[in-house]
Amino acid sequence: MTRDKTRWLVNMFLLLAFSALARQAASPTASAEPNAPLEVQGYSLSGDGLADPGETLSMTVTLINNSEDELQGVQAALGSASSHVTLTHTSPITYGNIASGQIKAAPQPFGFQIDGDAPRGQIVAFTLTLSATAAGPWLHKLSLPVGGWYVRLPLVLHDYIRERIPNDERYPMQWALPKIQAPKAWRINTGDPSIVIAIVDSGIDLDHPDLENKLWLNTGEIPSNGQDDDGNGFIDDVHGYDFWNDDPDPDDDHYYGHGSHVAGIAAAATDNWIGVAALGWNSTLMSLKTQNSSGVGTTNELGEAIVYAVDNGASVINISVGQELTMCPSTLQAAINYADSHGVLVIAAVGNQDYDPNKDFYPAACNNVLGVAATAWWDGRIGADNGPYVDVVAPGHDIYSTLRGGTYGYASGASMASPLVAGLAALLRARYPGYGDEETAWAILSHAIDLGDPGKDHAYGWGRINAYQAVAQGATGTPAYELGSARKESTDWGLFAPGELLVGLRPAPCKVGGMALDAIPHLGVWRVAVPVGQELARLEMWRSSSCLAFVEPNYLIGTDP
Repeated sequence: MTRDKTRWLVNMFLLLAFSALARQAASPTASAEPNAPLEVQGYSLSGDGLADPGETLSMTVTLINNSEDELQGVQAALGSASSHVTLTHTSPITYGNIASGQIKAAPQPFGFQIDGDAPRGQIVAFTLTLSATAAGPWLHKLSLPVGGWYVRLPLVLHDYIRERIPNDERYPMQWALPKIQAPKAWRINTGDPSIVIAIVDSGIDLDHPDLENKLWLNTGEIPSNGQDDDGNGFIDDVHGYDFWNDDPDPDDDHYYGHGSHVAGIAAAATDNWIGVAALGWNSTLMSLKTQNSSGVGTTNELGEAIVYAVDNGASVINISVGQELTMCPSTLQAAINYADSHGVLVIAAVGNQDYDPNKDFYPAACNNVLGVAATAWWDGRIGADNGPYVDVVAPGHDIYSTLRGGTYGYASGASMASPLVAGLAALLRARYPGYGDEETAWAILSHAIDLGDPGKDHAYGWGRINAYQAVAQGATGTPAYELGSARKESTDWGLFAPGELLVGLRPAPCKVGGMALDAIPHLGVWRVAVPVGQELARLEMWRSSSCLAFVEPNYLIGTDP
């Protein structure tokens, strides 16, 4: 063969080799071009094929020789451009000789670890550098490399978040959970029993088969011995407390079980083959009864219940009761501020009424409260705009959940939307143990699906919750919200309990012309008895006292619906 002919053959091979290299480097899959001498025939991942943050895995790669010659000294080296992957096997793996058309698995797997803070749902494209020496006369004699190109392996975190579907028999009746992508969120986290959701409502059916095993247990209290064993100021408060009747039995006596329905939405027993599932899954329920059998309570009971929840370890407080007023009662605001100072998130229903520019719905409109409105399955609002205190919306139409008497049923309203957000907050506190109320709220709001007008609006707030994105990514970006829109002053006192006033005492000793009935711990708020019919007259007289921080009626607070 002439020298010119030899040079021509070598140049042609180099052209083909580099053409194959360019094509393969741009390929988004693991398959090589048909003319590439080496091709990735397949690859397998250890375990269940699902990469979780913090997990160490191994990958075995199988190659096929597409050339007409035996390839000698075949090697493969694994690499990754992702900052969330650490390779634990950095040396090339030697396959040895691979005959023409032969498929050969690696003699050992590649190893790598997914970082603990790796975001889910992204593609991590591994690169595999292949090299070999052919046995053909021209290539072998000239020692030209066959390969040296990258093969992309889009393998880990390629939206491998499988849905975790609970086995509860009535789960198919719960449209709201798939709507907010709860099954994807559950694949990441199902909560923790140490995260307690306080249900401030009409109580919880303590014997309900889907609730009885989810109740918070005060381990420092001996049941029914008539003693305050743990010294928290409450006798026999094993599962919570009944503030309306001032006894340790917070069982639900509401005519249909408003509190029980709310509790089941937040954290009914899940994956237990019966009844319903709940977003909070493994979270625990604390029953704090503040309403009577007709659904009526007062700000005094609400304030006491909030403080109790904080002092006894609740991470999230749900309040699906309220009242239209012209200002946030000072007693409620003081209790909510106490929760905020301890990192406990207060979530409240905004009610089902249309927006009244002269009144807001409290406690949802109090400062430091995450106000929740309700949506239907098509993402439309139930009712019209509620006002500037709507922070977020969640499904609240035809919600199937637990009822008193061990039964189940549907209910609609903001009362049903709020505990769904509370369940999400509980998942976030379990997944991100360092979060307080602000981080938890921002994780919920920053990943809400924007509906209605762009940005925050009176109908949808920041949007409808997305449980999966909130749990997967947590609090991202810079918080741009201020919870609540409480008005500061009012002369429209609304509906209140007769013969009572609530007064906030300043540090200096004070005297008031009434008999003190009880006090709310930590807040310096006293419930004082006054003559029936003289409430507003005494209020106006005492408002001028320099030793009182505030004086106000004991407002009536009701369930809605």
